[in-house]
Amino acid sequence: MYLTARITIDLSNTAVELRPPSNFFGGVASVLTKGRWSTQEEIETYKLLAFAQSTYRALRDVGVSDVLRVAIGNEVIYEDFDERPDDFELAMEELERRLRRGVEPEPTKRLDLVLRHQDNVLTYVIDLSFRREHKLGEHPVDIRITAVPAELRRLTDETNAAHEQRMKAQFETQEQLDDATARWRAQLDRFVATLEGHFSSTLGIDGVTTLVSTAIPSERGRISLAHALTYGLPFYGFAMADLLYLSMWDLIWQRNLNMHDTYYGDPWTGGYYVGDEGWDYGVAQMTTPPVTTASIYGHGQPPGTDVLDQFASNPADAPTGGGWFGNLHGFFDVLDVVPWGGDGGDISSDDSSGGDSGSSCGSCGGGGCGGGGGD
Repeated sequence: MYLTARITIDLSNTAVELRPPSNFFGGVASVLTKGRWSTQEEIETYKLLAFAQSTYRALRDVGVSDVLRVAIGNEVIYEDFDERPDDFELAMEELERRLRRGVEPEPTKRLDLVLRHQDNVLTYVIDLSFRREHKLGEHPVDIRITAVPAELRRLTDETNAAHEQRMKAQFETQEQLDDATARWRAQLDRFVATLEGHFSSTLGIDGVTTLVSTAIPSERGRISLAHALTYGLPFYGFAMADLLYLSMWDLIWQRNLNMHDTYYGDPWTGGYYVGDEGWDYGVAQMTTPPVTTASIYGHGQPPGTDVLDQFASNPADAPTGGGWFGNLHGFFDVLDVVPWGGDGGDISSDDSSGGDSGSSCGSCGGGGCGGGGGD
């Protein structure tokens, strides 16, 4: 069993003011617009990066700082294969190196960040997708969180046999299983609520929709789990040691235990929902969910699509012009600032200060970034 959450943010009819993007985010905005903000598209791109920075800061405030992947459009800027913690600065340095080599990321499309985090209960992979362009049934901000219990990770130097015995001892009864599941779910709920609070309370955004669920992979063998570590598949960003407990899940399930209020198979791409009545191991063995390689990070149609994709059932209601970020009240209307790079400066990779309301910052070329009710 693992946990997953999806937070979608609808910016339609939203009035929120953003501070100018600074440091790396201001640098990316300038790269994508070549230092201009004269067109609506360019202004929306700056607003997208300002929103991305605000979201990142909300995560950083709860301790998330391990960057796994940064992609601009179709260009992968950084990918961490060495599990280095606190490597946001390394990602920024890689962007600078690529820019010096003449790489020009495709402008205007999207920014994707994947981060990893661990607390005393769960290990998380958080996929942040920010899209400027409006598409039917697609939200501008989509956050996917996948989490696995940290206590079930195979320990360094722990043998398979020892790991298996520890698993069996931990889940001997239905009560032990249900209590552990409730504890994991409560931890993810708290984590998600922190992000929801940032958008609703700090930024005043009402259109925040959240779905949280647990799931049991229909393919739980080691080979399948190793394949699912690939980007675009459910367990990208985890280490194999995080997931080996799933290959032993049948040992738990076969002990007259029921799995309930969970999905069998991927929740976002066609898994079966198991209600309060529960499924025992025999029922699961007779059930074959749709097999798909579609990613839970952006392509599957999850349960509750009619809630998440508000225009899908009535295309006539869909907006027809501009980008998602066009109606955000912005810093461009109230501030006299110079885009990042206006003075020939370099991208600042230091985003650790947390503030962009001082007299100068990486996005302003020394022109000042004050004001604006952001994060």
